[in-house]
Amino acid sequence: MYAPRAILVDIGETLFKEQPMDWRAAAEALAARFHALLPGARDLEAAQEDRPDTWTVLAWLETMLPAPLAAEAEILVWEAGVRMEPMPGALEALAAFRAAGIPVGAVSNTRFSGRAYMEVLPRRGLAVDFVVSSADVRARKPDPAIFRAALDRLGLPAKDVWFVGDSYEKDVLGAAAAGLFPVRFGGPRLARPGPGEGGSPLPSCAEAADWAAVLALWKGAAAPGVS
Repeated sequence: MYAPRAILVDIGETLFKEQPMDWRAAAEALAARFHALLPGARDLEAAQEDRPDTWTVLAWLETMLPAPLAAEAEILVWEAGVRMEPMPGALEALAAFRAAGIPVGAVSNTRFSGRAYMEVLPRRGLAVDFVVSSADVRARKPDPAIFRAALDRLGLPAKDVWFVGDSYEKDVLGAAAAGLFPVRFGGPRLARPGPGEGGSPLPSCAEAADWAAVLALWKGAAAPGVS
């Protein structure tokens, strides 16, 4: 296992413990803030139901508001509706990577833009260098394209980058397909996958039960003489 020159992470159930999005609260917040400018604000809850993965909050808002106000409204939707708490140890891990000069980016399947995440994550104490959102790149994990977009931001080859995420299908398989080294977050508490289709081997990955284990993996890989 090689020490990474950068680390990419999933957001939901990796950096944060997620709860269901409160779309009704978000719609009420929109109506209270924009009222006459956004008469369709209370339609938000219905608008996102049964929509394809390509539906995004910002694109919906931009059909009714000029771009600057739509961007402001997207932040409001996030603040009013998203229920997330940092995973134990996540803040400490990000601080350790930052102190060591290791860039950290986030890659997420989400209805929110990367710009919105870059504004709200620091308010939760979790500052990363960038966020690549499926809402922006129009590709979703496990599509290797979203991982490659993150690699472009880093300017590094895939072999020098770890990806930490909880989903075997979306995070491990997607990262491996893009050439990154996957670290499966949550480790033993997740069911192990069966054999690959047609008996083909499944990509190997490291296991980390929590952020303390991720740090231990990183420190071990970075130790002198480890390659």
